[in-house]
Amino acid sequence: MRSYVASTLAAALPDTPTHWANQLFAQPDGLFLSVSMNDGESLRANLGAQFTVRHVGRLEVTVFVPQDTGTRALYLAGETVGRTFQELGANLPDSARLLFRTPSYSDGGTVGGFYTLVVRIPYLRDER
Repeated sequence: MRSYVASTLAAALPDTPTHWANQLFAQPDGLFLSVSMNDGESLRANLGAQFTVRHVGRLEVTVFVPQDTGTRALYLAGETVGRTFQELGANLPDSARLLFRTPSYSDGGTVGGFYTLVVRIPYLRDER
């Protein structure tokens, strides 16, 4: 799933540095992204001998721009992320089905000299 998200995000914003959890990252002076994927509750999604396990989770992409440089680039990048994943579905190499839902956006405030926007995209990952 991570590789699918990484390649989709890289195709949408090819020249944007992206930080992934617990990965070495040289923070740039300009716009960059930070990505986290958070699985929530897992449940049995149907009845029968061949049941589906549904993982409910959330993809979070935080967009960073230097403080006091305006919000145009911040919102353009955030909206690109949201549009890229909104209602996107994919069959993964491990035979799981991934479906992203509608994104939400929230002001993340200022962090270490950067102003942030958090894009949250719920997803369902179904495994047989």
